[in-house]
Amino acid sequence: MSNKPEDSNAPQMVGTIIAFIVVGAAILGMRSCGSNENDTASRNNTYPAELICQNALRRAVNYPRTVRFPFGGHTVHERGGNRARVLQQFSAENAFGVRVDFVGECSVNGNSATVNWTREVR
Repeated sequence: MSNKPEDSNAPQMVGTIIAFIVVGAAILGMRSCGSNENDTASRNNTYPAELICQNALRRAVNYPRTVRFPFGGHTVHERGGNRARVLQQFSAENAFGVRVDFVGECSVNGNSATVNWTREVR
């Protein structure tokens, strides 16, 4: 019989299990506190004008999957009564796969938008 103490990973394992429990509880807490998109839409009943314009511009181009909007690349001119005029920068690929930069203008009324024009930026 030897009197040698046994090497045990039990304290390390217990610490790891506690860490997983704490992280899991934090994640579940964050998910239950957040509001989903439907809650926001029902409270607001409108979406930001720039997002409505971006969707309209995406539908207006020939290759909508290639459209990219730069962060902060828009200007919104509020007109009151859920109406706005939005100028939006974006880029999209043409039929040859070449990325081209554009500026577009939308008239937003409530949750719908009309694309007034798009121009290529050179």
